Amino acid sequence: MLKTSILTGMRYLFPWEVCTDLRGFSALAELYAIGKSEKLGGEIILDFSRCHWFDANMCAPLYSVIARFFLEMKSVSVGGIRDDIMTVFQKNGFAEIIRLQRVPDVNGTTIPFVRFRPTETRGFAEYSTGKFKEFFVRKRCGNLPENFFESVNEIFQNSSVHAKTNASVASCGQFFPRDGRVDFAISDCGIGIPENVRLFLNTEIDDSDAVVWAMSESNTTRVSDSHAAPGGLGLKIVRDFIDATYGKLIIVSGKAFVRRVNGKTKSESLENPFPGTCVNIEINTLATTVLT
Repeated sequence: MLKTSILTGMRYLFPWEVCTDLRGFSALAELYAIGKSEKLGGEIILDFSRCHWFDANMCAPLYSVIARFFLEMKSVSVGGIRDDIMTVFQKNGFAEIIRLQRVPDVNGTTIPFVRFRPTETRGFAEYSTGKFKEFFVRKRCGNLPENFFESVNEIFQNSSVHAKTNASVASCGQFFPRDGRVDFAISDCGIGIPENVRLFLNTEIDDSDAVVWAMSESNTTRVSDSHAAPGGLGLKIVRDFIDATYGKLIIVSGKAFVRRVNGKTKSESLENPFPGTCVNIEINTLATTVLT
C-alpha cells in the first residue's frame, strides 16, 4: 500500500498531463529513473500537484513502476493530487492502493484497476472477458469478436511468462466518449521484452527492434509446451482487429515505444527505460459500432 505524504522524501513532479502516448510513458520511465537512484529503504514521493490530467488506463503502467520500487525495498508516497484526478483514481479503484475508498463510477466509463498474480490466468480471463463484454454492451459500442478475448488472455499469459517475476500484473481501462475510444492496458514490472529477446537470440539487439521482432506472428521466446501461444505475444488477432477498425496498439518495454496505427508499425525510443512491459489496446468504438 502507498501512503499520503507531506513531500519530505525524494520527489518526482508529474507533468501537466499523463496521456497514453510517448510523453506519458516517458514521464513514467523518468519517474523510475529518478527513484532507482534512491537508497535502499528510501522513500519516493509521487507529487501530482502540477498534474491536471491522467489517463485512467495509465494507472496500470504507473503501478508497474511502483511495484518495481517495492521489489527494490523502497517506500512510495503520494501528495498533491487534484480532486478531479483523485476522482478518476477512486472510480477505477486505483485509489485503494493509497488507502482511499473506491467511489461508484456513475458514468460507467471505467474498466476497473485490478492486480493479478502471474498464475491467475483464469481470474484474468474472467475479468477481461466479463468486464470488456459487459462494458461494450452497456455502452452500445458494438461487439468484439470472441477470439479477441482469447488473444487478450494470451497477452496476459505471455506477460506472466516473459516478466520472470512473481510481482502482480496490473490491468485497467477507460472509455473516452468524446474521442470515441476505449483504452485497455496490461502491464508488468518484469525484465522486459528486449532482455528476453536478447537472451533468446543470444545477440545484442536494439530495444525497439526486439519488440518489433516479438510482435511478429512467427516469433516467440516461450519454450514450446502444450500451453504455449504460437508466437507474437498473442497479438495477431488483436493487431488484425485494430487494423480493421482503425484503432491503435502500443507496446512499451525497456526503451522501446512501439505503436501500430493504420496498419503500420512505428518505433520510437524513450530516454529512460520503462521497468517492465505494457501493452495498451486502443479500440475505435465508432468503427466497432459500424461493424455490427
